[in-house]
Amino acid sequence: MKTHIRLNPTIALIAILIVVAVVRGIFLSAGKDSGEMKVSEKTYYMSRISRVFQTWQDAGRNAERDQNGRIKGPHPIYFVIDTAKPAVWMEKGGEILPDSYVDLPKKMKWTFCHSRPEEDKALSGLVRLTIRGVHTDRVFPETFYLIGREPRGGHINFQFDGKSNAAGFGFGVFNLRPYGSLPETKSNGYESIVVSNTEYEDYHRSLAAAANQPASEKPEEPTEKSPIRENLANWLKVERQLYQEIEKQASEKGFELKGLRIETGPDYSAAHADVEGDRGEFRLFLGIHPYVALTLKIDYLDNDTWYVSGGPDLQRRPSQERVDLEFLVRATGDIPRSEYGQWIEQGRKKQLAGVTPKSQWRATLPNGAVFEFIGICESPSGGKSWWGPDGSPLDAVPYFNSEAILARRADRKVFEIVWRWKLSPIPNCSTKHSLEGCVGSGSRQIRDRYGYPMDALHAAGCAFEKSRETTTLKLGASAGTQNYQWITLKNISLVPGKDPGFQMEVEK
Repeated sequence: MKTHIRLNPTIALIAILIVVAVVRGIFLSAGKDSGEMKVSEKTYYMSRISRVFQTWQDAGRNAERDQNGRIKGPHPIYFVIDTAKPAVWMEKGGEILPDSYVDLPKKMKWTFCHSRPEEDKALSGLVRLTIRGVHTDRVFPETFYLIGREPRGGHINFQFDGKSNAAGFGFGVFNLRPYGSLPETKSNGYESIVVSNTEYEDYHRSLAAAANQPASEKPEEPTEKSPIRENLANWLKVERQLYQEIEKQASEKGFELKGLRIETGPDYSAAHADVEGDRGEFRLFLGIHPYVALTLKIDYLDNDTWYVSGGPDLQRRPSQERVDLEFLVRATGDIPRSEYGQWIEQGRKKQLAGVTPKSQWRATLPNGAVFEFIGICESPSGGKSWWGPDGSPLDAVPYFNSEAILARRADRKVFEIVWRWKLSPIPNCSTKHSLEGCVGSGSRQIRDRYGYPMDALHAAGCAFEKSRETTTLKLGASAGTQNYQWITLKNISLVPGKDPGFQMEVEK
């Protein structure tokens, strides 16, 4: 007599999924033990390389240049790639700039490729690059690829050229794509950004000649505010550890890290992180959403201690389950258990603070648009004092900016003037403004201390002749097809502590 065993289909499916999960875990463990880089390590290195590269490009954009956008004189800052070390850094005057040196992981094989219309080739050893100019249509047709290859086939790649905003990076399978046909170039175009040995030797001879000049003839160089350098040093001490700790916390919460991006705030005292993870297919079968998306806020407290807190990012993953993270990281060692609770409480209080207060210079137009003048400061504003339109000092700093909005000129002074409109719920509302005596203007997206865009504030970079002490700001708001209604701020002080007779008038 034969006995037929009938398995419940649900139990069979569960058994299969358990086997798949176990096998998947074995393969994942094998991958980790094989020396393959973790997600946190890859994203850490890409972030560090990107920051050095961006700082180098900013230095080129802010350098003195002629009418063709060409950098004047020997541009002093180089971006250096050495595939033999391997490492990248910035160099000035033959010296490595502080906080710019990045040792690349030696477990990867690094290649630096130079792609031009006529050929692609690898550049070996140490290569220096320099910004030639800022006009995109004159940039030499070339692209660079810094590629790191793992033994198991994984890649990190970073590509860029001599343009001011062309950089990209990622990891995964990477193929070099050469140029097709030779693009047209202008007769006054820039040269390749690769620095030849002859050019580098000429630069050092110019440095030696400049060193022999009288002190009175040497140009003054702007110095970065020391608090920024101190904050950056604190951040660099803990940055890699933060990446690693976030991946560790993800594992303890039961999901595998799939994506991680950390962006610092403008003064390096805080940051935010976007985290993506996967709980595996087995969780979905049990009715638990496998995908995890978190947003974290990171604050520096004191004594090399950083506080990290956050939860689900419902905009990216609205259906995910609740996952919260809260932890501390100390760059110089472990935090004693007896102190842990105190540091956590300090971090919670800090993240509740920092909201920009309402302004006393506030007015409402007949169409319902509400205007607030926030403040004015010399640019870049980081580390400097803000004042109101009447010259009175501000109690709170609206934001922090350490980057030049406009190029420096000896005969001008640049200010950051900030205001805010509240236009909701006015339909199809638009605004415009004008500044009396403004001889140059620009804008830059401003960010809060975590690095999030502050879209509610409008920050205008405005240049005035050095002798000018006041300006008038005229602002208009229009609702739909209606005509603009106006607010005029007369005699705004460009000198802190001095009131030239400020007045604010609202159109009736």
